[in-house]
Amino acid sequence: MDCTDGEAPSFTPTQDAFCPAYDTRGGSGGPQCSAHGDFCFFCEYAESPADGDAVGQLKALARELAAAKKELPIIVSAVFRAYEGGVRQSIEWTDNAGKVVVAPEWSLDAIRRHLTFSNEFSGLFHNTVDHIFQSLISRLNDTVVDRETGLVHDEHRKALVDTIRQYSAWERHTKGVTLSSRRKK
Repeated sequence: MDCTDGEAPSFTPTQDAFCPAYDTRGGSGGPQCSAHGDFCFFCEYAESPADGDAVGQLKALARELAAAKKELPIIVSAVFRAYEGGVRQSIEWTDNAGKVVVAPEWSLDAIRRHLTFSNEFSGLFHNTVDHIFQSLISRLNDTVVDRETGLVHDEHRKALVDTIRQYSAWERHTKGVTLSSRRKK
């Protein structure tokens, strides 16, 4: 294409230029565990009352910390330390290439990914969204008034008010989700 006339080139991507937000085939599209080749203890092992139920204990730890509204990095770190200190040395995992890995590493990224994007810990995703909104609101609030003039910066004020409005909508949505799920039980 000749772009010498000053016009921006026209580009229409083909379907193969895109990938799914969530790949249900287990491919590399999306944030879920199945889109990554690294080890995830929660994905590989099921809860079982036999042999001390290490999976159940680690999941209970994550749920307990989430219920206490702890931040995601703190929960990830606690699960990681518990895995490293009490579980890792007792397991083996067969990777996608068929290689048996003794005491596989369960990385902080893999733990964070599972806790955030697994439906079994949906409350953690909601907590993370709350933290994102709270962080944005705090940062926007810090920029609303011009230090020199004392005047309100209108674009920043609008962004702050809009973010607060969106957060309020998010809170109403999650409250409705929580109430409707309680009614079903």
